[in-house]
Amino acid sequence: MSSDGQTLFVSDENNHKIKRVEVSTGTVTTLAGSTCGDANGVGITAKFKSPIGLATCQGGDALVVTEVEKMRLRCVTLESSQPEMKEVPPSTMCADLRKMAGDASMPRGTVTFLVGPTLERFEHIAKPLLCVRSAYFDSMLRFKWQQSQDNDIEIEEPDTTPAAFETLWEYLSSDTLQASPSLQHALNVLTLARKYCVARLEALVLQSLQAGVSAESVVPLLDAVAGSECDEDVRLFEQCRHFILSHSGDVVRAGALDDVHELSIAKGLLGDSWHELSDTRRERDDARRERDEFKREWDESRREQERWRALVPDNDDDDNSDDD
Repeated sequence: MSSDGQTLFVSDENNHKIKRVEVSTGTVTTLAGSTCGDANGVGITAKFKSPIGLATCQGGDALVVTEVEKMRLRCVTLESSQPEMKEVPPSTMCADLRKMAGDASMPRGTVTFLVGPTLERFEHIAKPLLCVRSAYFDSMLRFKWQQSQDNDIEIEEPDTTPAAFETLWEYLSSDTLQASPSLQHALNVLTLARKYCVARLEALVLQSLQAGVSAESVVPLLDAVAGSECDEDVRLFEQCRHFILSHSGDVVRAGALDDVHELSIAKGLLGDSWHELSDTRRERDDARRERDEFKREWDESRREQERWRALVPDNDDDDNSDDD
């Protein structure tokens, strides 16, 4: 048992796997191991040969495993701890605003952004504020567009949404980030923060995504960050993966598996846990079909009873008249 009593670890000797059982839900998932063999690895890439003995290390962050035919101990790192995210750096708003004073090289004028597929206009955005708040805009407005330093210019940003750009601009001008109305909105803001090199906004959005992982959002979020080499995305991906393995029943009931776009990525990284999730979904669907069939038969039975009730009074009257 885990130290908190919430998880039971099982050595599945005949299947050469280490399983975990969530006590509160009874959900069973594979923690490590696949086919019979002798190989270290992560999750199902590891191989055991008849694991039989288990013990938790002091602190509860790993399992010690013994095998039937091996005179050695093997260690399985547990996924119970939540991956730590990069800390949000302190605000630089005051220091940034001080940079605007006394800098003769600071571009003058404003920028109009044409945002989204419909090119919605965001007008009169001051160049100096963009320069001191974003390294990307500082480089672009000072050097790339040097000939337009003192002129009003237009910049098209068609590959995002007006709502995401409005959130970006609100942060640049006020240093605040409002709660995202949806997962996709948060991901759009994250993309803009990275494109325009706004590190603190990026950290704030990642923190919000981490805190908001749920049965409904975990698979789309995993799908969104899968394959990214960014350290923060890798940590977020691991958190999502751990959540799915620990709450597979809730994830299936939420219907989140239907939202996966890169099935090959999800199947490869979740391993045989994907099949366990799919089995749970099939069981749920079978139960729904059985319920619907029972309801259909029940409704038909009630209709039949109502038809007989409608006929019974007439039969009774006929019988009485014959007796008379």
